[in-house]
Amino acid sequence: MLADKDYTWSGAQKIGGYRAALGAPLLREGNVVGVPQPYTDKQIELVTTFADQAVIAIENARLFDEVQARTRELSESLEQQRRTALATAASFATFCCLIAVVFCAIGFAKKALSTDEF
Repeated sequence: MLADKDYTWSGAQKIGGYRAALGAPLLREGNVVGVPQPYTDKQIELVTTFADQAVIAIENARLFDEVQARTRELSESLEQQRRTALATAASFATFCCLIAVVFCAIGFAKKALSTDEF
């Protein structure tokens, strides 16, 4: 409201501490009917309750977005760890196969050296 150059009653905003307001004239066939009477304590309490609920809803939406973002981050991290584990397992399997080939080669070499054919 303070940014609106046509709004000249900034003192009310400063006193009330509100950030926005909405008003509508009471019209009948284009003519102003009247000014509403002051609000009752019950009406003020009802509007305050609605405002409190709006704040809770806004905060819940912010927290939900925060949790969703963190969940996405954790999911991406978990997927990266899974890929790393798969790559490590594949490397280990290749290493094991290589060891088996080396042992087979050593076995053949021992057998070949133990025979008199050379």
